[in-house]
Amino acid sequence: MVGSDDLDKAKTFYDALFTAVGGRAGSMDPNGRLVYVHNGTAFLVTKPIDGEVASCGNGMTIGFAMDSTEQADAWHAAGSAAGGKEIEDPPGWREGGGQRLYLAYLRDPDGNKLCALLGGEVFNGMFGLTLPAMGPLEAAALWEANLLHGSELEHQAVGWVERGIETE
Repeated sequence: MVGSDDLDKAKTFYDALFTAVGGRAGSMDPNGRLVYVHNGTAFLVTKPIDGEVASCGNGMTIGFAMDSTEQADAWHAAGSAAGGKEIEDPPGWREGGGQRLYLAYLRDPDGNKLCALLGGEVFNGMFGLTLPAMGPLEAAALWEANLLHGSELEHQAVGWVERGIETE
């Protein structure tokens, strides 16, 4: 959930984001919040309940799972066209910490930082592992796994093989 002082402007922006990736336009719930439901998750936009001005979280980023680079690019383009502000590097692959992720960043009209995320190949030279492209939840788990060392990481690799994620 994010806060907004202008729900009409927020609806224009978030409707564009969600419809660009196959979702539906948001609807207003009985409490005056915009509600978006897509791929089994819910996202809400509301005026702050304390009556104060909405503000974005410093250091906070809200991630949206994508199925492909094309979907992430469509999300980014729709958000930019609907009043979002492009930030950081242009959409693209980033490598670091033994992984490769496709990221596209925007700020919504209220300044909230958003990111479209697609997991890519994860590699670890220590064990000679290369894992195929995967979804954002698996990418996040593997990001955490890259912080493990030695036998703990090897144990994770065994788990990936058992789940049907082949290693080279």
